[in-house]
Amino acid sequence: MIVAGVSNRGKSYQHLRVAMRIASLLVRTGNMIEAEQAVSAIPGVEIHARDEKSGTLLVTVEDGEGYAVADSLSAISLAKPVLCATLIYEHTEELPEPMGA
Repeated sequence: MIVAGVSNRGKSYQHLRVAMRIASLLVRTGNMIEAEQAVSAIPGVEIHARDEKSGTLLVTVEDGEGYAVADSLSAISLAKPVLCATLIYEHTEELPEPMGA
């Protein structure tokens, strides 16, 4: 599968997707509501749990067409209400080669 998109630095890219990547993070926030809105708007991000008392979110990030896990991780870290984002798990799985390749 050919993946094309624009990186968070504004550069266009196009490459053959040969692996599926997924990561999970613990995100500490300064404002839970603003952080949920900002983080959930980032491509490939899904919020799975939240703890109001500690101000943390548990999120997964998955790559897809037009964006990569690395771009989404950077966007989470740079989101205004995010105080810190800690990677707690990462998995990469090779995709089968397309037929006729």
